[in-house]
Amino acid sequence: MSHPTADWVYEQARTKMSRISLGTVYRNLKQLTDEGLLLEINTTHGGASRYDANLSKHSHLRCAKCNRLEDIPQREIDFVPKSRLRRYQILEFRIEFLGICPACNSTTNQ
Repeated sequence: MSHPTADWVYEQARTKMSRISLGTVYRNLKQLTDEGLLLEINTTHGGASRYDANLSKHSHLRCAKCNRLEDIPQREIDFVPKSRLRRYQILEFRIEFLGICPACNSTTNQ
């Protein structure tokens, strides 16, 4: 799964380590995030955090129906700082685009 939740990681880990706890999964995800080996994604809809092993500079596109999350490389986003942003040296930006994915859109239009 791309951008898994802690619950998804826990369910997968339980198939190999039946005695693992959800707390252990959360602690390890936090440690990997703290060490810069994972990104924690807190989406704007307030759901569970998702985790991303893609450490390159990128933003995300999220489906409003199924919560699918896709990476969007920065080079695909035309970003021109306006107004007060121009006073800053922009080092990085992360944007969450919200839309309806093709799979959900095709079921909506049927």
